[in-house]
Amino acid sequence: MNLKQLWKQFDKDAEACYSKWNGEIRMDWSDDEIRTWQKAYENVKAILAAGREKDPAFCREMKDLDEGTAYAHDLGTWMEDYLDVLDMAEAYPELLGSLDELLALFDWKAVPATDLKMLRTIVLGRLGRHEEAWEYACAWQKEEPEDPAAVSACVYASIPGQQWDSAEKLLSEHLPARLPDCSLIRHGFPPAFLPFQIPRRDGERDRGAP
Repeated sequence: MNLKQLWKQFDKDAEACYSKWNGEIRMDWSDDEIRTWQKAYENVKAILAAGREKDPAFCREMKDLDEGTAYAHDLGTWMEDYLDVLDMAEAYPELLGSLDELLALFDWKAVPATDLKMLRTIVLGRLGRHEEAWEYACAWQKEEPEDPAAVSACVYASIPGQQWDSAEKLLSEHLPARLPDCSLIRHGFPPAFLPFQIPRRDGERDRGAP
C-alpha cells in the first residue's frame, strides 16, 4: 500500500480503537481490544517504513507525522492513548516493546523523549526487572544530567533495590534548594513527594532505613 492507503487504514483502525473507549480509566480490557490498538500501531510503523523506503529522512521526529499531514490524523494524541491503554491493561511486555521501538524509530531532538524514558523505567520496575530499571535510569541521567526527570527516574528505580546512597547523592546535587532532607527516600516516601520541602525534626537526618 502507498502512504495514502496506509493513512486511510490507520484512520479506520483508530476509529475502531475509540469505538469502545471514550477516554475513561479502565482495567477490564479484552484481548480483542488490545489487538485493535496494536493493529493501528502496526500501521504507524508501516507508514514510517514506506516513507523511509523512498526517503531515509522521512519523519525523523514523531511530530513530523502530524505536521506533514496538517494534523488530519491526530497521531500524537492517539499514540499517547495507545500507551495509556497498554498501561491500564497491564500489558507490560507489549508496552515495553512499543516504548523501545518508538525510542529507536525517531530522533527525539525537537521534542525530548522524557515521558517515554520515564515510562520505560516504571514499566521495567513493574515487570520486576529492578536492576535493569536502575541501570537504565542511571544511564539516562548520565546522558542528560540537567534533566530533573532523569533524576526522578533514578530515585524511583532506587527504591526496590535500596540504592539509597546513590539516590541521595543525586538528589543532593540536583535538588539542593528544594529538598532539604534527602534521607526521606529511606523511609518510603514516593518520589512524587520528594521535590516539596518537608520540615525535618532534629536528629532525623541520620536515621537508618526501617
